[in-house]
Amino acid sequence: MFAITPTTACFSTSRRQQWFLTPLFSSLCFPPLRITAMPELPHSFSPDCGTRLQNYLRAEGLSSLSELLASHPNRTYSEIASLVGKVAPIQLIAIQFQEAKKTGRTQDAVKDCLVRNLNEQLPKGWGVGEKAEWKSVLALSSWSSEVKVTGDCDYLDATLFAIVKSLRALPPPTGWTPLGINDPIIGTIFDSCWQSKATR
Repeated sequence: MFAITPTTACFSTSRRQQWFLTPLFSSLCFPPLRITAMPELPHSFSPDCGTRLQNYLRAEGLSSLSELLASHPNRTYSEIASLVGKVAPIQLIAIQFQEAKKTGRTQDAVKDCLVRNLNEQLPKGWGVGEKAEWKSVLALSSWSSEVKVTGDCDYLDATLFAIVKSLRALPPPTGWTPLGINDPIIGTIFDSCWQSKATR
């Protein structure tokens, strides 16, 4: 498995790979890229994720994943997966959105997902740290993909784009870290961008 990371050097790939990747990213305002091997992932996809999660929730006296997430509002999905044990973060995201749709709280799930992605990629806050600009883009693109694909909410595409555009145009103050879905910056942007039709 490979990851794309910014670098000041050229691609460390074959000529054929360079020919394919260069046009693909030429329209993006990013530095040149390097393809590097990803480290072994700490969380594996579990075929019995539902059972593991229910056992954990029962042991903790919780009734749902949403309740677990609400009790840890700014911890990353990876950290939550570590609490549950032997489940992949992406599995938790899928279950989170299933629960949210059943209870009519999709917007809260979208906010929550954004908060966790920002905390994961920008642990020192917005605009702070090495490659902070790149990591903010990574956080927002990961969030959008997780909502549309993992959360099965592709109908929110235009709304998510508007939120990303508004957040980057603001931008948040240096060092900003959202502590949960009730963060005032998150709330203001969602209030202005969330489409009335995005209620599924």
